Amino acid sequence: GGWMADQRETIAWVRNHAHLHLSGHVHAADSESVRSGGGTDFLHISAGAAHGENLPPEIPSGHGYNFGAILRRGDGSYFVRLYPRRWSDKNKSFRPDYENLPDGRETAEHPLR
Repeated sequence: GGWMADQRETIAWVRNHAHLHLSGHVHAADSESVRSGGGTDFLHISAGAAHGENLPPEIPSGHGYNFGAILRRGDGSYFVRLYPRRWSDKNKSFRPDYENLPDGRETAEHPLR
């Protein structure tokens, strides 16, 4: 946030003209589905980066990312399936990022219009 001079105007324009916004600049992997008072919905997915930011020594850095797929259900509707991943130093590998997933799931799903 804040790295783009006209960010507020740009976000408003994108939300009014797109159903899905994929971003790669933001280093924190995240997904957010927003429904406006006017009834429109908007899905923003930030891919994240495999490396974390430089943080003070008392705060552990996070290494994570999102990847996903657009899929079609049997009824013809589409959805995005996300696979958020976070580095596990203990296991020395990327694992499901349970802090960004619904309880008991290894993927997150968002319907598309």
